[in-house]
Amino acid sequence: MVFCATVPNGIVYVRRDGYPVWCGNSVIEHAVASFYIRGISRACSHEIVRHRHFSYSQRSTRYVDESNCNFIVPDCIAEDPEAMRVFEEAVTKAQEAYKRLYELLWEKFTHIEDKTLRRKMARQAARMVLPNATETALVMTGNFRAWRHFIRMRASRHADVEIRKVAIAILKELQKVAPAVFGDFQIVPLPDGTEEAIPGYQWE
Repeated sequence: MVFCATVPNGIVYVRRDGYPVWCGNSVIEHAVASFYIRGISRACSHEIVRHRHFSYSQRSTRYVDESNCNFIVPDCIAEDPEAMRVFEEAVTKAQEAYKRLYELLWEKFTHIEDKTLRRKMARQAARMVLPNATETALVMTGNFRAWRHFIRMRASRHADVEIRKVAIAILKELQKVAPAVFGDFQIVPLPDGTEEAIPGYQWE
């Protein structure tokens, strides 16, 4: 069941199956926000960049030496000593393999005089053994409409914990600068100690 009403400013208010929906929201596509996101895993960044309405610039494993990179540990692993032992063993082996592969490939490409190109070729092959837990950073830019969609999808309890934390952190900042657009979201605690954000109404 859908009920519609037009208010004086020309925006259409719709109640659809019990949920209030504001229509005609192309105006919020003209407001843009950029965030520098760091301290996340490449597994998390893989999920983030699936949102195609944003622009991204991400730390490169081709140009950046990952010999001393950090790894992001999920809380459920960090809380379990045995799981943590297995995790540390796995990422340590991966990092050692990366270093060794880089050394081997650096020697393999001695015929390449350009050292920058030589490093890049060695790193781009050696990085294949780096795990999804490898830490990364990125800049993410999008309009407010795209951010609402991202938060609605990724701050939900059904999203992975790591990306949910990112979405909620972004929401808190956006609520400070644009409460009229993001103020309807309510951040609530979950039984496992994490949080989710629930929209008060839907934007279309």
